[in-house]
Amino acid sequence: MKRLTKLLIVALTFILLASSVAACSLPEEIPSLHVCQSVCPDCNKCLNKDCSESVCLKKCAGHIELPAISVHKCESKCQTCQKCTDINCTKSVCAEKCKCQEEGNI
Repeated sequence: MKRLTKLLIVALTFILLASSVAACSLPEEIPSLHVCQSVCPDCNKCLNKDCSESVCLKKCAGHIELPAISVHKCESKCQTCQKCTDINCTKSVCAEKCKCQEEGNI
C-alpha cells in the first residue's frame, strides 16, 4: 500500500511539473490571424491596395464591366408556325417570317 501511495505521489508531481513547464513555454500573447475585410466578390482577391498581410498579397486588378445585352423576344408569333408575323421587324430572331396567310394555312 505504501508503495502505491509513493507511486501516486510521484506521478502527480510529474504531471504538475510537466504542465507548469508547458504553460511557461507558451507565448504571452497568441498572434491573431489576419482576415481580409476587403474581398472582391468577383475574384475573391484583396481590394485594399495598402494591406501587406500575407493573406492579402493577391490583389484584385479590377474587372471590365460588360454592357447588358438585351435579347429580343418576338411578340408577334404565328399560332400555327411560330414564326414572326411582323413584317417591319428586322431582328435576327425574327428573320424567318410567317407565310401561313400566303399559303392559306390560317
